[in-house]
Amino acid sequence: MNLPKFVLSGVRRVLPALLLGSVAVSLSAWAGPKQVPFKARITAQEVILPYDPNGLCPDTGVVGTTTGKGTASHMGAVRLEATDCPIFVVYQGIPIPIGFTSGKLTLTAANGDELYAKYSGHLALIGAGVFSIVNGTYTVNNDDDDIPGTGRFSNAKGSGVLQGTITLVSDTEANAQYEVKGTLSY
Repeated sequence: MNLPKFVLSGVRRVLPALLLGSVAVSLSAWAGPKQVPFKARITAQEVILPYDPNGLCPDTGVVGTTTGKGTASHMGAVRLEATDCPIFVVYQGIPIPIGFTSGKLTLTAANGDELYAKYSGHLALIGAGVFSIVNGTYTVNNDDDDIPGTGRFSNAKGSGVLQGTITLVSDTEANAQYEVKGTLSY
């Protein structure tokens, strides 16, 4: 079949570009996850359950549950669901929260992708019923049989700092503002 010269010259110019582009796409897929800054701001409500229905906190028998909404880089609008083990000291018969451990959280993006993390931290009293999170940390990990997430976060790793304030509204409920800063690779 004889093709006109202008068609052949066009094919000769376009074909190398197409081949080079497909090689570049293949190489970027092999490069693996890239580490990027990760930030989140969450407004949440916390409830302390005076019992531990699933045995999550055998040392205290008390479980903290948290739900909230906010935004996170690389995720957009997110929903938060979390559980942790509150740590208390008793002063003159009154339990005072001083921290949380064994925390597990899920951030769910608008498209349904989920990012899972572990967290812990201490609390410092900064006002009447108002606490600041001190030495708070989070870790996203796909080691030790942990699943770091779903969708684009199925191989995620990362870590960083958890900060914020928690304001008691009753003996078992609190409002919270969280800020997360760290890194994430996915």
